[in-house]
Amino acid sequence: ARTRRFHTRCENLTLLSIFSSLLAIHRTCSAPEDPRRKHLCMGSMKTLPRVICSFDRPARVQPKNVGQIHSFGNKNSASLHRSARNKQSPNVSLVLARGSSDGTQELVIAADDELNKKMGLADYLTDLGGPRFFSPLPQILAEESTAQDLLPMQRRPFMLFLPGIDGTGVNALRQFGFLAPRFELRSMNIPRTDRTPFKQLVEEVVEFIEQECADIPSTRPVYLLGESFGGILALAVALRCPQVVHRVVLVNPATSFERSIWTRVGPLLPQLPDDVYQEILPLAVSPLVSNPMNMAADAVDTEASPLEQLSQLGDTMLAMTPALQKLADILPKETLAWKLKLLKQGCEQVVPSLNKVQQRVLVVAGSQDLLIPSQEEAKILTQKIPRCSMTVIDGSSHAMLMEKTVNLMQIIQDEGFYTTELKLTSYPIKRSARKGVAGPMEIPTQSEVAKSTEGQLDVFSKMASPVFLSTRASDGKPVLGLEGFPRGRPVLIVGNHQTFAPDLSLLIKGMLQETGILVRGLAHPFVFLQGAQREKERDPNSPPPTPSVGSAGVMSQYGAVPVSPRNMYRLLDNGEVVLLYPGGVREAFKNKGEEYQLIWPRRPEVIRMAARFGATIVPLSAVGADDVELLFDSKELLKLPFIGDRLRDFSRTVPSPRKGASEAKEVGQDFIMPVPNLLNGKPPNRFYFLFGKPIITSPDDTKDPELVESMYKDLKFRVESGLEYLLTKRKQDPYGDFLKRSFYEASWGGKKQAPTFDP
Repeated sequence: ARTRRFHTRCENLTLLSIFSSLLAIHRTCSAPEDPRRKHLCMGSMKTLPRVICSFDRPARVQPKNVGQIHSFGNKNSASLHRSARNKQSPNVSLVLARGSSDGTQELVIAADDELNKKMGLADYLTDLGGPRFFSPLPQILAEESTAQDLLPMQRRPFMLFLPGIDGTGVNALRQFGFLAPRFELRSMNIPRTDRTPFKQLVEEVVEFIEQECADIPSTRPVYLLGESFGGILALAVALRCPQVVHRVVLVNPATSFERSIWTRVGPLLPQLPDDVYQEILPLAVSPLVSNPMNMAADAVDTEASPLEQLSQLGDTMLAMTPALQKLADILPKETLAWKLKLLKQGCEQVVPSLNKVQQRVLVVAGSQDLLIPSQEEAKILTQKIPRCSMTVIDGSSHAMLMEKTVNLMQIIQDEGFYTTELKLTSYPIKRSARKGVAGPMEIPTQSEVAKSTEGQLDVFSKMASPVFLSTRASDGKPVLGLEGFPRGRPVLIVGNHQTFAPDLSLLIKGMLQETGILVRGLAHPFVFLQGAQREKERDPNSPPPTPSVGSAGVMSQYGAVPVSPRNMYRLLDNGEVVLLYPGGVREAFKNKGEEYQLIWPRRPEVIRMAARFGATIVPLSAVGADDVELLFDSKELLKLPFIGDRLRDFSRTVPSPRKGASEAKEVGQDFIMPVPNLLNGKPPNRFYFLFGKPIITSPDDTKDPELVESMYKDLKFRVESGLEYLLTKRKQDPYGDFLKRSFYEASWGGKKQAPTFDP
């Protein structure tokens, strides 16, 4: 009786799930189209190129004796030709042909004339032993060289697709036709009988990538594409080999597994009776390896009446029922139990280390993912991963890669995440060179710059309307723009810190957009601790906070690192362009009456460090932010009862960047932020940046202490002279007034900056 009641409850839950899905599909068919949901075919499937694939392990092995081609995959068949000899061989060639004569999707196999044996696709993909890698063959793609979107193989970035919990990689087959012309594509296959632990899976992927990428140029990007469980695996591989992997695309990553219902329900599924698991459960579990509801919805005529749409959907679902029953063969109970353990192992290893991922990461989440909270997880990942962005595809489910209306290649391009050439701030001698926080960093594309500055930083940049000036080396005269900025390396920019330090993000963004140079800013360690502290204090299940101007996420996107002698040493040693504010937090949190004053250490350590590497020192003067009116400065705050004691206690918990030889007591490092007067109604002034005449250093300079002291005084003089120049010249700016400047720039639709004074 208990068994019958259990079966009845399972049937009711399954029917309820199907009915809810039918309603969701009906709403999706009737809803307006999301402009980001690009149709896969952009017309006819016949326009898509063929993708030739092979299984090989561990290194790239191309099949020999490619001969007769046998096809499968029409409307009524699902079989695959393979010879008995190839049944035990790891090198079996597959041809994925997009578009057959009758307009249907086609999958064919190319091998010897011996091919005379058929077997099921599920059997082929799940009974191959250990993990293997599915590899497109470049010589067949070369036949499609007349296609407009096909790049030469040597120009394509390398991409490895890591599959979801099913391990087959079948979910991404619909996307390979668009990814292959733009990437040198590989895909991992984990057979259903494989029981490799998570750490060993990571090592196998790392070994494969290192072998595949050993001989490719260091400027050629390496991508990881991970779906669901593959997203966890991709992050683990990125953490394991940051010197090889440059970019990571995560599609509905399962890093939220521990917060999903699967931690409670998942272990119960393998305990179901066999007949329940085989006959009923595939309808509920099918989203793990496919998306039958959305696939059925593709056959629905959206212009028909709601009743006709529901009828068409029901007919299609009935026709797909035999195929759905095969899902239990691809993911039997024992395999499901093991994959759930892998998910737990992966989350335990990866989630605590997300803040250490140095690669650029793009998270693509479906708004209708019913398996895990992908949309919420995407927001959390953008907070935890330093260089992470996200996009949400409206109406897409967990298996979005199988949906007809999703084109992942188009999404990657729309997000500015596709690049064929890797541009680094400095180039290591070999690909395996250590990177780390202060190591070489990939320069973001202009599209990434635009997207990463959307929101508060973009609004602040428009309000400040920054003006950049540089000094010509020939005559020492200031000019608009950055034509006078030195092109040699390394370069150390040394400037005055403005109140509340809003200038770092503006300066780095302006330099990148105008010169293509990514300045590596040295920021206070507290900036990089804010995100972690917020994560620790807030409820893990609540939405993450919005990043503030100058927050760790934006700073990391632009290559800023915690200020320390060691990081500065590494950056200069790598030949980077480095930005340093000697006044530090004391100069950023000025007291009343200290506007545009330098509060620098007495010792000339900055000159010694620059001269050690023969760096060119560029004085930087900036004005605009020190005009803010303060309600309370740090001295006044410390005098307040109760509040002063709390601020002192808090300041002691903030790590100081000045330790040991770099400590400067005359500057002070109390982290006590003044309170601005926000009620005066005064709009922000325009920001001005002047790069002064460079100072050339040599390693021999360090041997003469008097020369070093003289160069330090000269550096301070040039910065102070630049401040006087800007404070005088800004009075001649015809658009220095905020309202007048805003009206001018708004009249141009924000596409043209207001003019400024004649230097």
